[in-house]
Amino acid sequence: MTKSTHIHKIMQQRESWVQAIWSHQVLPSQILQCTDGEKIEILFPGWLNKGTGPDFIDAHIMVGDCEYHGAVEIHLQSSSWYSHQHHLNPVYNAVVLHVVLDGSASRTTIREDGMSVPEIELRPLLDENMLALLGEESELLSDYDRLPGQCGLLIAKWGAAPLKKLLGHAAENRMEQKTERIREQWETQDPEQLLFQLIFKTLGYSAYHHAFEEIAQLYPLSALYPLLQQPYRVARTAILARWFGACGLLSDNIPALKHPSLRKEYHQWLEEWKQVPNPCRVSEKFSKNYRPQNSPERRLVGMFHHLYHLNADGLLKRWLRLLMELEKVAAEKTLKRTALKQTQNLFVTPEWEVWQACFSLSKSPRAAGAQLIGKDRQIIIWANAIIPFFLTYARLEKWVELEKLLYRLFIVLPPEPSNYRTHFMEKRLLPFPLAELKPRTLRIEQGLIQMHHNFCQSFDQGCVNCQIIPFLGQFQQELGATRKDSQRTSS
Repeated sequence: MTKSTHIHKIMQQRESWVQAIWSHQVLPSQILQCTDGEKIEILFPGWLNKGTGPDFIDAHIMVGDCEYHGAVEIHLQSSSWYSHQHHLNPVYNAVVLHVVLDGSASRTTIREDGMSVPEIELRPLLDENMLALLGEESELLSDYDRLPGQCGLLIAKWGAAPLKKLLGHAAENRMEQKTERIREQWETQDPEQLLFQLIFKTLGYSAYHHAFEEIAQLYPLSALYPLLQQPYRVARTAILARWFGACGLLSDNIPALKHPSLRKEYHQWLEEWKQVPNPCRVSEKFSKNYRPQNSPERRLVGMFHHLYHLNADGLLKRWLRLLMELEKVAAEKTLKRTALKQTQNLFVTPEWEVWQACFSLSKSPRAAGAQLIGKDRQIIIWANAIIPFFLTYARLEKWVELEKLLYRLFIVLPPEPSNYRTHFMEKRLLPFPLAELKPRTLRIEQGLIQMHHNFCQSFDQGCVNCQIIPFLGQFQQELGATRKDSQRTSS
């Protein structure tokens, strides 16, 4: 097959072929140059990203004498950067290299933040022999995605015991980091307001968590409590008007709302927002990278219902009362079941809530019945807000029993939903099913996330010099020594 035929096939196979070439680095690295002539060295091509955003993340490159860590975006043509509107999307501000089949020296790749991105063109580098080694691009990308790390091969040999120990250390380290950040804010903030900000931020997902944290600061809990004393629907209008207005979701250019109740409410919110003295807006743009059911509108409405449910006691006292009730539960299964049920009660959505059928102000209504803050998000609130906050509280108050309860909850609560980090770690660490890691718990999931952060995301050479290996070896030796001591004692 001639070189031109290979290139024609690549064009037919779309960007996945270029992704495959990049992921396996079948390139003559000694002669790599950017389209502007600058020398480039690929130290690590990055990890393939199957989610939204750039094609590869955590790449490590040298352009001239400058070192870059960040994302890599793949296209067939240079112009696709602009036709796909990446130059308007802040998610692509992490991109440090634009890899294209056909480049253009006449037009610079510019990110949303105004920074230029170096570009490398692959067409002049493609060689008939190297392309013949590749095979089908779908198989290549699948192989890359499934490839276990050195850590996974060792675990397959040793079993799950050293991994479980490492995951436990990583999970506790992650929780300690969270409590340390909360402890640093404790002296300068009202504790209840701090808890309010943590829950609000956690509801924002990665797409808008900074904006949600800012809303909690612009309209603090102390300013909302008087509004929450009003009848349910009056309080709902007053608070949602402030939150929606702060997010820039309200304007005189009224969207075409198909739900009649929502059209009426929108006008009420808009009028209320216009009456708010010194109205505040968040400083950060809202990313559009979220699933419809995770829209900011639904999360804001869900947060209002949570606050109204707790209004009689106050946010901090009500969560503390729930923990004191759980302290009486001894059996682990009962503790897990009771904690989940009580949490569900605190985030329940009233049956009359119109937002159960709406995903956003810009989309048509869907079938009713979806809770605004579901069980998966409730678990993440436990992991990122409730457990670290009250762990800090327990230590400051020297409340030993509460601290023990929180660690028990950390161990027995179900895991948060898998994300790209835990998927990545599972593929590298768990190439074969390990029954010893079941059932998966919040602690195990948090441990996987922390290991990704400590070892994989922060280590630029990938699996070449894996830093997990020494830890696994250390724990394997410790477990072996413990088994020998037990055998000597029993004999």
